Amino acid sequence: MLINETKSLVPVRIALLTISDTVHPEKDETSKALAKRIAQFKHSVTIRSVSRAVTQEVTSCLDAWIDRPDIDVIISIGATGLTRGDVAIEAHLSLYEREIEGFTHLFYQNMFKKVGAAAMSMCACGGICGSTLLFALPGCLQTCLFIWDSLLSKQLDKQYKPHNLINIIPHL
Repeated sequence: MLINETKSLVPVRIALLTISDTVHPEKDETSKALAKRIAQFKHSVTIRSVSRAVTQEVTSCLDAWIDRPDIDVIISIGATGLTRGDVAIEAHLSLYEREIEGFTHLFYQNMFKKVGAAAMSMCACGGICGSTLLFALPGCLQTCLFIWDSLLSKQLDKQYKPHNLINIIPHL
């Protein structure tokens, strides 16, 4: 990707939702580390919260945040695996007006390069609801930071060309 130096970075307002039955807000190391990394990229974290891995609770939280004018992007962390307790993907998909299938494909491509065939047991998704971008990431700290660095940070920065997701928000 190339950087268009005629454009300046426009900070993005991001909400982080950890989905877990075992993580307590004060011990949520993954969202704390991701929030720090987001700040390094000059974006802001509007809110950080933890939800139990119950589909209805996750959906309610995401839905409430979608309507907030101070949130451009929602990233959920955790509950994206293949077991019964992994409810993030279903909660996200139930809210999307449009899925960002390219994000999911690039997630798998990047993870395959990093962990090989083990990537098939990981899940992630991205989509649009209203004028908000939503992404569901696995709960592993290294995976969240890797996906932020390799995919999301570039797509949430107007300086990257030829195209990026942040440029479509005004058109949603």
